[in-house]
Amino acid sequence: MKKFSDYKLIPKAIIIYFLSIISSVLLYYPFAYLYIALIRPIKFGGGMFFPIAENVDFFFSGFIMAIIFFISFYVVALLSEKKWAIWVVGSFLPLLLFLLGSDIIDFIKVTIVSFSGWLLAQIVLLVKKQVSK
Repeated sequence: MKKFSDYKLIPKAIIIYFLSIISSVLLYYPFAYLYIALIRPIKFGGGMFFPIAENVDFFFSGFIMAIIFFISFYVVALLSEKKWAIWVVGSFLPLLLFLLGSDIIDFIKVTIVSFSGWLLAQIVLLVKKQVSK
């Protein structure tokens, strides 16, 4: 089996996107609460006619927040070249959803979540570098 560094850039990007999707599906729950704490959305759904609408919204908002975080985390942690291009391509649609669905303050909050993924990856790389010495 090939090492991750042996792949070309496009397969690396696809692997990173799949890792981000899998991590987001598995860890959507805390990110959904982060979404509620940061954005404070108007609650809708529930009731007699749409009993699962609130649960779908909870999953979807947590998934989008998690994918924004994990794309920046995996891009910084696993790539060494063209990080910004892969990040922009992968984060374009989730960030666009937040930009179109809310105001600029919420978009800035979500961008800070993405930046925190980048920062966590930098910390992980720094610790890895210090341990390997």
